[in-house]
Amino acid sequence: MDNMTVSTAVGHTPTEIVHTLSANDIVSIVVYVVIGTFGIIGNTLVMIVFGLLTQKKSQVNMFIFDQALIDGCTSVLLILFGVVNVFRPRIMAYEEDLDDGAGNDTSGVTGHFIHLSPSTAEFLCRFWWSRFFLFASFAISTWNLTVMSIERYWAVLHPMTYSRNFSRRRALIMMLLIWLIAPIMQYVPTIFQWTCGPGSCVYEASWSKAAGIVLGVSLFIWELVLPVCIMAFVYYNIITEMRKKKIALQQKKKKLVDPPSATSTPTRMPNRGASKIVHPSRNITMTLCILFAVYTICWTPNQITFLQFNFGGPLNFTGAWYHITVTLAFLNCCVNPFIYALRLQKFKKGMAMLMQGRWHRRSRESRAKITESTSFNGLDSHTV
Repeated sequence: MDNMTVSTAVGHTPTEIVHTLSANDIVSIVVYVVIGTFGIIGNTLVMIVFGLLTQKKSQVNMFIFDQALIDGCTSVLLILFGVVNVFRPRIMAYEEDLDDGAGNDTSGVTGHFIHLSPSTAEFLCRFWWSRFFLFASFAISTWNLTVMSIERYWAVLHPMTYSRNFSRRRALIMMLLIWLIAPIMQYVPTIFQWTCGPGSCVYEASWSKAAGIVLGVSLFIWELVLPVCIMAFVYYNIITEMRKKKIALQQKKKKLVDPPSATSTPTRMPNRGASKIVHPSRNITMTLCILFAVYTICWTPNQITFLQFNFGGPLNFTGAWYHITVTLAFLNCCVNPFIYALRLQKFKKGMAMLMQGRWHRRSRESRAKITESTSFNGLDSHTV
């Protein structure tokens, strides 16, 4: 146990893969399926609203759509892993060869997987039973949330250069890079630690305690400390800037409301709508700030628990604390749609349209407007 490291934030011991399902395994599978189902439903609705019903495809809407896509994929992987885990002993069934064909006894020395080829068994051990795809999607979700916060930082504090630095093309490139680079730390244990043994998936014994500590600290920094520090810095500055703008706006309104002197010209009162121009930007920024707070609450207990485990500390994989941290971490992939529903008017309106069946009509109206605009522009281009 001392020379073993956990390759992912939510890990398991090597012997867990060899054993048949216990009561705790069954409970964890039920948790996977329930959380995954809510995640699929909620994030699918978010993708529909921000991908189909929202006419203005702004950069922040693109990032929200991408976040829902990532969390939706994570939810699917949760269900798949939970269901496939039931059949793990059968899938990884292993049979020892009694002889080598020449009459020599090789029992316990050689063998083969009954249902799998050696290459397929190796792939499953390294990429599936190690939960690589699942934790890679968690890493992608974390860094997409981080880049979303940077996008809001630029929109609020540097609006003059925002459109140049966060164009739609650059936003798409950033999303692609997140999908490729964010899970980079998860490749290390998958490639160098996990291996397929006789009828089991095990950690490489060649990894020393020092190597395990280095990997554990690196994962902790890359997937929690660095994103949290970036988002905390960003949202602190955003909230500070918004507070300054709010104070300046209130002072401006106060000057306009003060009774004019006898020599001054009457000042026209501004309408209330003008004072709410910054409200949509502030609302969506504060919503993302809440997402950051929820992410920190969900992942910090689990990450700290496994950090101390990587340093050789005790951890009961069947205990209540372990299952609480795992459940909290998994909940992060399905909680975002509920935050959108409580905070964003755009999402509420989109859901109302969806429930009332009005989104088909809106799509037809949008196409009609585009056709009308194209026809008018074509006519106008031939008019002298």
